[in-house]
Amino acid sequence: MRGYLEDEDITFYNEDILFPEFIVKENEPLGNIYGYKSLGKWKEEYKNNRSYVKVSNMAFYNSDTTDTKITEADKVVIGNSIPDFTWNLNSSFRYKNFTLDVSLYSVWGVEKYNATRAATIMTGLNRDVIGLYNDSTSTLGKAEFYESNLFIDDASFIRLKSLTIGYTSPKKIMGIK
Repeated sequence: MRGYLEDEDITFYNEDILFPEFIVKENEPLGNIYGYKSLGKWKEEYKNNRSYVKVSNMAFYNSDTTDTKITEADKVVIGNSIPDFTWNLNSSFRYKNFTLDVSLYSVWGVEKYNATRAATIMTGLNRDVIGLYNDSTSTLGKAEFYESNLFIDDASFIRLKSLTIGYTSPKKIMGIK
């Protein structure tokens, strides 16, 4: 963790490229994930535009446009790990002697860095995905590739927490109370 003085950003950063960078900045939401914005494979139409930089055969957004290299200054917000909202739904239904109790839990508007996918590409275990991003293995050693929006996934979900079906027997069964 860097940045302890007043008016300084607080950065949560690990040197391991499989951990995203989080920065707490004044007047910005908590949970922002910072990294490089990848545009996918390099296209010749990007060639004369200073907003794009070629790293191996990948195109990245050059946010500072002061140079033609990807630097720390080119990192932008690529996701947010704090959900927009969460909700629970608990409900009971009754029909004659049967009951149904349902409990649902949900999180919406949250993004996570998928280190598992990045690690399988890094180790070469996910050859099918590699072909989507590059034509050679030259990109696989670049930190810009792993610290990019390519590994940010929507982590919103709805989960069924519990489901209970009940039956209440009639008061008399075969003459027994």
